[in-house]
Amino acid sequence: MGLTDRIRDLAAARGESLASVEKKVGIGNGTIRKWDVSSPSVAIVKKVADFLSTTVDYLITGEEPVSAQDREFLTLLHSLPAEEQRDFLGTVRVLAKMHQAASSELDP
Repeated sequence: MGLTDRIRDLAAARGESLASVEKKVGIGNGTIRKWDVSSPSVAIVKKVADFLSTTVDYLITGEEPVSAQDREFLTLLHSLPAEEQRDFLGTVRVLAKMHQAASSELDP
């Protein structure tokens, strides 16, 4: 599977097409389809990777740097409006601190 196929699969999992990804990251229509035969700039691949909640490494190599569950979590998080993302992350931080405190009390 090549770069374009990986992007297409990740986009489809988010309910996006290649054209919609291109539009949302600000690149020309049909650009991604050309990447299997031409070398894209790292900066543009990074924009696409960020939009798809993955890494440049994964897009290029296909090696899964993040678990499917983590990627799903990130995709869901990124689907929220920015303010709700901040609120959610604040809640997760509080829960993590509570968990750490509880674990510390159990350790002798």
